[in-house]
Amino acid sequence: MAAVAAAIQQMRIWGEEKMRLYAAYPHVSVLDTRNYLGARFNDDVLRLAILRAATPAELEHWSDRREENRRELCGRLLHNHENQSVFPLELAIARLAKKIPQPELVSEDGSKLTGWAADLWSSFNL
Repeated sequence: MAAVAAAIQQMRIWGEEKMRLYAAYPHVSVLDTRNYLGARFNDDVLRLAILRAATPAELEHWSDRREENRRELCGRLLHNHENQSVFPLELAIARLAKKIPQPELVSEDGSKLTGWAADLWSSFNL
């Protein structure tokens, strides 16, 4: 966690502006979704450390298409049954900090979704 936090801080203060992690108009560069939701890192601890260390603005894309892709990847992460015992509390913290979007609690046909992710989010009454 400390190494990831240090790397993200280094990105924030990077000397070259186009390489700097920055999320304010007119300059916007955010962490690539593939780095914390994709297959680039195979260790969930790294993914969770990135979610812990980054701010919501450093994760969200301004483009609707790219942000929709991020939402889809978050959904896959939340609904993956392998994650049930690994990190529900970390995901709850990420959700409460508004770093990941609210997962869908109702399916397309209107029925309530079940499973650990839906139960977790429902328990917070978000």
